[in-house]
Amino acid sequence: FFIVKGVIMKSSVMRFLLIFLCTLCLYFLASYIIPLLFGEEEITQPEPEVIAAFNQPFENDNIKVTFTEIHAYENTQEPERGDLRIYANYTVENMSDSTFIFSWHGMSVYADDIAVENSTFSVTLAPGKKADLVCKTYAFKDTEHIEIYLDDPKGLEEVVIFQLDIPPVEESTTAS
Repeated sequence: FFIVKGVIMKSSVMRFLLIFLCTLCLYFLASYIIPLLFGEEEITQPEPEVIAAFNQPFENDNIKVTFTEIHAYENTQEPERGDLRIYANYTVENMSDSTFIFSWHGMSVYADDIAVENSTFSVTLAPGKKADLVCKTYAFKDTEHIEIYLDDPKGLEEVVIFQLDIPPVEESTTAS
């Protein structure tokens, strides 16, 4: 009798595991395979806002960013990085209710669609505080514009692209 009872218990446990496994397979099939087979697109993040003018702010619940001016100088110290050094001045303000760090890690720069190095000071901003910063980047002589992609400091997605025209090269002994 114990053997028969053990077989019955084992078979009901096996039946439960089989039903559970089938349920997981159906969930996976419905969630991932069927949308891929029938061309349904995955849920995507909204497209970043594009701003192509100075003094036009981008603002969301976390940050407010405004590019105010841009300068171009001949790059004589590190010409392998580009013929020009570009300095783009901007203001960042913390619009959220918590402190965050704003740095170049959340910024990508392209000179006529070519990725270029960039740097800016990292700054810790308490709620309601702002900072005036400079993005230093590089470009080549024939570059017409740069694009600065910014990530939301509290998220992982890009939220804004600043498209800025490269101004004429200025004479300076301190920038080169």
